[in-house]
Amino acid sequence: MNYFVTNQLYYQLSGIEIAQKQRLNLFHQHNEAAKIITVEYSAYGHLNLMHNGLTDRQTINLFDYFQEATVGLVPIETAVTVARLGRLTGNPNVQLFQNRDDGFNYPFVSQQVSSVNWSDPTTGRPLRQDWYDVRGFRSSSHFFDQDGRENWVIYWNYRTQKPAIIHWRRSGSYLLNYQRRQYNFENFIALKRFFFDELVETPNTRFFSDRAETTNAALFQMKHQVIIYIMLHSAHTYDRNQPLTSRLNNSMAFEMQHADRFKGFITGTPRQAQDVQVRTGKPAISIPIGFVNKPIPVEQLNPVSQREQTVIYVSRVSREKRIEDFIQIVGQLHAKLPDLRAEIWGYVTDDEYFRELQDQITRLGLKEVVSFKGFTLDLTRVYQRVRLLVLTSRYEAFNLSIIESMTQGTPVAAYDVHYGPKDIIQAGEDGFISESGNINQMVNGITSLLIDDEQWTQFSERAAQNITRFNSEMVWQRWDNLLQNGVQSLQED
Repeated sequence: MNYFVTNQLYYQLSGIEIAQKQRLNLFHQHNEAAKIITVEYSAYGHLNLMHNGLTDRQTINLFDYFQEATVGLVPIETAVTVARLGRLTGNPNVQLFQNRDDGFNYPFVSQQVSSVNWSDPTTGRPLRQDWYDVRGFRSSSHFFDQDGRENWVIYWNYRTQKPAIIHWRRSGSYLLNYQRRQYNFENFIALKRFFFDELVETPNTRFFSDRAETTNAALFQMKHQVIIYIMLHSAHTYDRNQPLTSRLNNSMAFEMQHADRFKGFITGTPRQAQDVQVRTGKPAISIPIGFVNKPIPVEQLNPVSQREQTVIYVSRVSREKRIEDFIQIVGQLHAKLPDLRAEIWGYVTDDEYFRELQDQITRLGLKEVVSFKGFTLDLTRVYQRVRLLVLTSRYEAFNLSIIESMTQGTPVAAYDVHYGPKDIIQAGEDGFISESGNINQMVNGITSLLIDDEQWTQFSERAAQNITRFNSEMVWQRWDNLLQNGVQSLQED
């Protein structure tokens, strides 16, 4: 069995979890057993799975596992409703909250309860809050102290409604009732370690750690001898421009303190694999994080005549993505090309930075030019209608959006950063690579494409052709080689 380990599958997936999902599908296409493992609690986890095209049988969550709420649950029609808790509706010290569709397209039943709040009849302070899983059962109860702070939490066994896990907030410890025994854990790392060990089926069980900061400490303490690989989704040093000399980041430094506990690193690009191998002495291999499932013939690409004069940026709204440079670039382009429009696709993870970007747009007089579009799972139609994808990140590890864009014949202009753009884009053929932070150089390259339809068409066709070297079969061959022969068989020269 192959386990891809992360913290949580949220309603809006990050690039890491999107890569996990694609990897999962690739493994299943080739009849290789695999599941995504999550360790954080969420009463909305099942909704998130449905929204992202996943099922309970493709994933295992730590809390679901110990609450016996993994698969085969009762029909949603048995969900706890306001009517079933009718005896509480007249109690002034109890508040019932209902799940609402709110565009989630989830099969909530009428008046399905999401939570119940209990308060002290004398002081009104909160005493307890019961959370109900979206699948329709009481999942956890949160108890508060005299100051209104959460004191301890019970996670209920789905079938018996007896405590499965008890968590004491102040000490950080956990008590687990599991298979007619009680286990005590001093912290969440210890509980995660026990969970991972319970998942082991054979000595060849593999764990691929996609969220080092969340899972590695527990993986490295496992009792079973298993195969562990570290997936690198970002740069490995503090100064991303000095991968061979700068100090290793905290995650990488921790991993090297436990170098005997894992087999090696898997990166998205050969350059990073080589750099990591030199820096650490551990085997490091590259397997592309993204790939092309169905190449599009040149004659089926959306031609320039059917494209909008629009450039896009695709990423979460976070400071390391350096979106302020993209906005600056758009400002200069708009001065030359008044019809130009720009879109930023992705969810916001840094509200302060988001406000700074909005202020920048206003200050530059671009409110009618630049728009934030939010997050969507499938950007295919967006790539098909726009002229160019622009990336100005401070650092990357691969970048899925480049693959997605070029597959649709949309050229890419990006800064030369570690790692990703230079490894995917063939500069001067299917896109542009500019010196990191060189806004004028980026503007000049983009302008030449936007004003010359013939050149854009050539770049578009080459983008769709060149990106096929990242086809799914090639990527699977590398995965299969790793699974059959180990990390040494794929080490970079």
